[in-house]
Amino acid sequence: RMQSTVSEHAAGPYAADSCSSCHMPLAPGPRRHRRHGFAAARDLPTLRAALTLTAARTSPSRVTVTLAPGQVGHAVPTGDLFRRLVVSAEAVGDDWTVVSEASRALHRHFAFRPATEGHVVRELVGDDRVGVGPSRPVELDFGEAARGLAVAWRVEYQRVEHPLGADESDVVVADSVVVAEGVIPSMEGQP
Repeated sequence: RMQSTVSEHAAGPYAADSCSSCHMPLAPGPRRHRRHGFAAARDLPTLRAALTLTAARTSPSRVTVTLAPGQVGHAVPTGDLFRRLVVSAEAVGDDWTVVSEASRALHRHFAFRPATEGHVVRELVGDDRVGVGPSRPVELDFGEAARGLAVAWRVEYQRVEHPLGADESDVVVADSVVVAEGVIPSMEGQP
């Protein structure tokens, strides 16, 4: 089973609501009908409403970005196998030069295993998307280079054209959109 949106929705907080009640909102005007644009990942306000985000400096060399479900009835991202959220941050100098960077991708993780008659199948081996379990804290460590520097962070939604390699850590990105971003100032008085 490669797509799990229906079962995620059935187990989610909006299980009693139809998919169309969120993704096909009522159109304005005197005629009562639903819009057919199917608002989802390509609709930035819908995507942003699906997540609640906070970012905090947890040490001179670390930032934690915590992602939790917002107004969403399934995991984020859902649907296509090759969608993911990338949480990234950069420790930046006075002139905004990147001194150190760190990132982590949140998605379903697959492995290949042999099947019958020489076929190979893709098998789900992990899932760290938002909405699968409690809130998802992502800790990014910059090392000693980040001491005394501000950190610019962002969360990107990516549609992956094609994964590269067996562990799917390298990818060709088809398109992406920044869901949230911010800057955390340097920690004053840090050793």
